[in-house]
Amino acid sequence: MNPEPRLNHNASQEAIHEAGHALEQYLLHGTTGAILPEPLPGKQAGAESEPLPDCLREPKPNESDGERVVAGPYTEKQRARLEQEIKTTLAGSVAEGLDWGREPLEVLEDPQQKSDADYAYGIAKLLWPTDQYNAEVARLASEVETELDSCWQALVDLAERYDSPPGLSASEVKAILTAHDITPGK
Repeated sequence: MNPEPRLNHNASQEAIHEAGHALEQYLLHGTTGAILPEPLPGKQAGAESEPLPDCLREPKPNESDGERVVAGPYTEKQRARLEQEIKTTLAGSVAEGLDWGREPLEVLEDPQQKSDADYAYGIAKLLWPTDQYNAEVARLASEVETELDSCWQALVDLAERYDSPPGLSASEVKAILTAHDITPGK
């Protein structure tokens, strides 16, 4: 898509990124989580996400608190859920791409996006053969771009509200998205 930059708002780049994650979660799952500026005990900073089901997670070997995605084979329902996980992960970079007029995967290659890129591509490598996973991630990024583009003002409102003061509760996220008549859980 690569539209013109949309820098006609007062939100920070971090806020646009986190609002992208939160909006995509709402679009895919119909759920909202808080957007946290600082980590809380047992939480990470950023947008809270819809956790993967237990059947798709396992402890990382040799790490006391880490998890990883279970290797397949996957049912059709599990594959669909993992694609949703990739889309939610890509949404922050896609939002920044829309904001700056850059291609989403170009943003994902930025060093500050390393954890999102590693996670999204790590899942993609479990779902598709080596010669297909890049094209599949690009397809999913394009879908997210279309979804976020159609809800851009809601994303900006989330981001601006996140910045002042930093952070939003799950109920505040939901109230903003409801005020924009965003249809949850596509």
